[in-house]
Amino acid sequence: MTTYLELIVHHGGKMDYSEEVPRYLNGKIEEVDMDLDYISYFQLQQLGVVHFEYARVERLWYMAPSHNLGNGLVEIRSDTEVMDGLIHGV
Repeated sequence: MTTYLELIVHHGGKMDYSEEVPRYLNGKIEEVDMDLDYISYFQLQQLGVVHFEYARVERLWYMAPSHNLGNGLVEIRSDTEVMDGLIHGV
């Protein structure tokens, strides 16, 4: 049985650090279902290129539940962070 994780993807915008709590401005928000058996750093990179049509994805983050942009962003640099993020998301 295939299990999917619904990702809420914010992309195409910019972070504004001028206030005490950072804000994400002028981006798009989309929901994407990904198969838990195949989710990886490489698959997240491919999501940006194939699904969102970017030439490349330079950086990825996830936000830990019950946190905000000021204290909850975790940069994804490898499958280790992807697995840590999945622990929060499942």
